Amino acid sequence: MSYCILCGINKVSAARVKLIFLNRYFHPDISATSQMLTSLALHLASRGSEVHVITSRQRYDDAQADLPASESVGGVHIHRVRTSRFGRQGLAGRAIDYASFYLSSCVRLVSIAKRGDVVIAKTDPPLISVPAGLVARLRGARLVNWLQDVFPEVAARMGMRLGLIAGASRAARDASLRRAAMDGGRGERVQTRGREAGRGARELLPGHHTMCLRGDHGDAEAQARLLLGEFGWPESSLLDLGDITNARGMEMYLALWVRLYGATGTGIFNVGVAVQTPDES
Repeated sequence: MSYCILCGINKVSAARVKLIFLNRYFHPDISATSQMLTSLALHLASRGSEVHVITSRQRYDDAQADLPASESVGGVHIHRVRTSRFGRQGLAGRAIDYASFYLSSCVRLVSIAKRGDVVIAKTDPPLISVPAGLVARLRGARLVNWLQDVFPEVAARMGMRLGLIAGASRAARDASLRRAAMDGGRGERVQTRGREAGRGARELLPGHHTMCLRGDHGDAEAQARLLLGEFGWPESSLLDLGDITNARGMEMYLALWVRLYGATGTGIFNVGVAVQTPDES
């Protein structure tokens, strides 16, 4: 149960560094990744951090949208880049949209990132951490991977036949994870998978920690439990929070995580839920 997003800020106050997020969607888009990023970016800006977001000019549900190229919302500097506009109708079109965002966003990142800045790459589009990591190294910035999905494993699990692409993309992703300052995700197991891929299981912390699930569809939750089990997560450490409205509660954990990071000087720690048994009452 963790929301390690600012892990790359090593013993430096968030208010003293420039934070640059990369994600294909941002405010006013209302897709899931956009909402999570928007909430975090606005919160950080309200606390005095210099926050930049590099995103597309589209909406998740409207590939033809043409949002302003730049604007400031709540103190967050938004940089919207042009991309192709095939949308979600086919895999070929998506791939072209992804590739055009890789190129446009990284060109913009070169102009923004400076030595000491923190570049936070989400996972829309998949593998954005690969080109973002190259630019971060070029500019002397630190890369943090905010893992929302584990690609290409999730795609393969959904039945997509990736062939040689899977191996090549996995190798590129693993390299970006190894070079990152830290990898964080929406759940401890996503982080664990990222660390296993990028740095090896030897760096995982032993001991109890909890992964929270939430959602409205039983079939989806069953699939998530199966996937987590394949990653090695024990059933005893899974905690069901209820329907999807409880996902917002997980976002609030970030504030606690930032304080714990400041107190311990590291983002590598476990958090577990201990429940009182009748014998202990």
